[in-house]
Amino acid sequence: MSDDWPISQPFEYANEEEAEWQLHDRPGQTHREDLIGWEAKDCSGVKGRLVEVVHGYKDKDKRKPRTLVVFEWRLVPGAGDNRIKNVKIIVDFRAIGLRDGVRPGNSVADYDPVPIQWAPDKTILSHFSQAPVTEAVNTEYGGQAGYNPYLALTGKRNTGSSQTVERINYRYITGGPTYVGKNSGTRNAMKWELSENAQLKSGVQYEARTAVLLRRQPLDFGKFNVTTVAEANHSLTARLLRALPIRPKDGPAAFDPTVLPGSSKGEAGDDDVAARATTRDWQNLDKLNLEDVLIKDWGVSSAEELAKKAAQVPGEGAAASEA
Repeated sequence: MSDDWPISQPFEYANEEEAEWQLHDRPGQTHREDLIGWEAKDCSGVKGRLVEVVHGYKDKDKRKPRTLVVFEWRLVPGAGDNRIKNVKIIVDFRAIGLRDGVRPGNSVADYDPVPIQWAPDKTILSHFSQAPVTEAVNTEYGGQAGYNPYLALTGKRNTGSSQTVERINYRYITGGPTYVGKNSGTRNAMKWELSENAQLKSGVQYEARTAVLLRRQPLDFGKFNVTTVAEANHSLTARLLRALPIRPKDGPAAFDPTVLPGSSKGEAGDDDVAARATTRDWQNLDKLNLEDVLIKDWGVSSAEELAKKAAQVPGEGAAASEA
């Protein structure tokens, strides 16, 4: 894969104060590669693209349709010495168009794809550090005076002391399904969060991949939209935009489950990500190990390494290193 990643989709210039590049589907386009990629003055940005889209089935059964989506995120620090401290990414999946048995104009939300597997499926911890933290401890003393049991006057006095404890800090990536546009029923979205180790000022992992396997309704081959919203460093601009009735944001990407791997169907032809050839067993998508797609930039102090060291017999690790 080339290190150069051009943002090649149509864009609009939002304004001079917060320059924002907006990506949109061309007419009839499906599975566009570039999902989001905005830049703003003195702000951090998130670029996201599709690495893989594979429409297929479970157990070679067309009545059990599935879709695999692999995303790649490049996190771009802003001007100066800014670093990306935290990122929140929400991707939602919503059915569009017509469905059998649903009258035109009625909601097709029951046909929204549902996340059933995702990666990472467990929180990834790395870049560990320890720091002493002083905590206040209050000890309460009481005294009693009077004529028990008829009258009692109680006075209490707090004396402050402190104790020092070791706190473990770390960088992490986590994710899981969530709701967008509804608050009940099946979840129709994924949320991923990345956070730095603030003590080390490590920044987040600046290139990351995530994945999700979607379950679609039996025999449903209708289109659906994939909308991506990302926020870096708890952007004030993003919060303000959410309060506006019209939000400048990247447009949704249309997905068409009738586009199968190795085909050239679709307006964009071979540029359609889902039409590319794949080594995946697309007729048995439930058997995939999604963890294989992750970019493991976790360092030697990852949770896995620490667990191995903790399990070693004292002295055994040193002997192994010398060998």
